[in-house]
Amino acid sequence: MTTIDATVADLLQNPRPVLCLDTCELLAAIEELPDKKVSAIEALVRIRNVLVTNPSRLLLVLTELVQHEWNQNISNVRKKAASFVRTIDEGSQSVHRAWALLEEPLSSEPSTYAESKLIDNLVALTESVMAQANLLDNHPVCFERAMNRVRAKRRPAHKGMIKDAIHLEHYLELSSRLQADGYTERRLFVSGNRSDFWNDGEPHIHPEIRPDLQAAGLEFFGDLRSAVGSLRI
Repeated sequence: MTTIDATVADLLQNPRPVLCLDTCELLAAIEELPDKKVSAIEALVRIRNVLVTNPSRLLLVLTELVQHEWNQNISNVRKKAASFVRTIDEGSQSVHRAWALLEEPLSSEPSTYAESKLIDNLVALTESVMAQANLLDNHPVCFERAMNRVRAKRRPAHKGMIKDAIHLEHYLELSSRLQADGYTERRLFVSGNRSDFWNDGEPHIHPEIRPDLQAAGLEFFGDLRSAVGSLRI
């Protein structure tokens, strides 16, 4: 883990775009399978590849809390994905049995995705990306600001939950300090949290939070693939 001070110093010495994520963007690579999507997987592969081949191209930043939330949620997320994959296999077996009963058996075999390492590999992909990130230590001032959002019922803590406010305040602090030092590289924050960050279900920052991001020079994206695409990674 590292501090905001150390991260600012590193970026001022070696300027590059900054990508800040909340936990749901990392869990999405596994969660999106039942939704028949792979956009988060694609984005994480692209991030992993660029961090491995050209680390000066991008700095990925996560809060300490992101790691904690990942550990809390990954077991249940894995179980749901595994259940979906088993359902696919069961459907495939039913289709093959139906054709066999019609005396026109299929030349292929039923799918056996549940026996594969797909979910293990998706978890490994995400953890490899997290391992290359700057993991920010909890900053007391940022935590207090997050608590103030809870007290005032200000987004993203308008429902009394503090975690997303903690992520946001750390990323705002980092971006604000860079802004004050004349930093010109882009800073992006990505969250698929529709209820707390999005505006009326659309992937745009809610008007209540927009002034905070604008003051810090922090851009918002509602999905990771769009953010990665805008960086031309």
